[in-house]
Formats: sequence, structure tokens, C-alpha cells
Amino acid sequence: MPIKQTIRTKRLILEPIKKKYFQRMYELIKEDNKEISKWHPIAYPVQKKKINEYYKKAMKDKNNCQFVIKDKKRKEVMGCLGLVKEEINKSATIGYWIGREYRKKGYMTEATQAVINFCFAKWNVMRIEIRAEERNIPSQKVIEKCGFIYEGTKRMAAYNGLKEYGNSKMYSIIRSEWKR
Repeated sequence: MPIKQTIRTKRLILEPIKKKYFQRMYELIKEDNKEISKWHPIAYPVQKKKINEYYKKAMKDKNNCQFVIKDKKRKEVMGCLGLVKEEINKSATIGYWIGREYRKKGYMTEATQAVINFCFAKWNVMRIEIRAEERNIPSQKVIEKCGFIYEGTKRMAAYNGLKEYGNSKMYSIIRSEWKR
């Protein structure tokens, strides 16, 4: 079964996604669809049916956890952070997006750091990976603040929701770096 654990931080609640959040996620994506689709495979223009299908499928995958990111005080959904576990290599991969009005406030850094701690402490992984399209500077800043190390650029490895290819910068953090 998929993860059922909720993660709490100073300002946030990261809760495994449920169907009741699909409408809010659709609204956030639709509000800034073209921008989000530059960096994520969410299609532009967004379709509610496709969002629902994507998250329903993720909810069934035991190695995939999609967390909604909620403001602790207002309890409103601000974005999503996905986590995929690869058992054979004891590793995990993180991906995320956040609504326009919540950007540049440290929420994604806080959420990502909490998930890093979860992966190393609860899942006992050796390595966590994260990628960012090379033109996505805000995402790269989050990644670097969280202690990830740049490993290299995969050429034309990022396909986005605008049906464009771009270069993908690969980062990782390993257990020994996290313990420091």
C-alpha cells in the first residue's frame, strides 16, 4: 500500500494525496498552467480529467507517494511534492510544484527538507535524487538550499507539458551528507 504517513514542519503539513484534494490541485495548476508546464510534464492546457487520472494512478503505486503541501494554519493546499522509492537501489527521487502565490516564501525548501529527513530516517535510503530543468533557477535554488550536490546535466532529458525538450540538471544527496 502507498504511504499513509503525514509529515509536519514548523509551517506545513505534508499529507498523502486524497481524492478530496484533486479539485484544489486542478485550480492551482490551471491558475498558472503555462509556467508550471514549463518545468513539469503537466500538459498545457491542463485538463481536470488528466489531473485526476494522474493522481489516482499515483495513489495506487506502493513506491510512489504524492504529498499535498498544506499551510499549517489555514489548512489550504499550496502544491504537491512527489516521492518515488526505488527499493533495489535503496534510493528515492523527489519532484514538486507549488502554486504561484506561495512561491519565494521558503515553503518548498521546508517541504523538501522534511521529505529528505523522512527518506533517510524512515525509509533508510542511501541516496535521494532530484532534477530540475536547467532554466528553472528557482527550483535549483531550493535544491541547493537543501544540500543536494550537482552531478551533471542530462541533455534533452526533460520533456515538459508544453511538449518541449530541455536539459535536466541532476542533483543528489547521500546519507553521509545528510548526517552532517
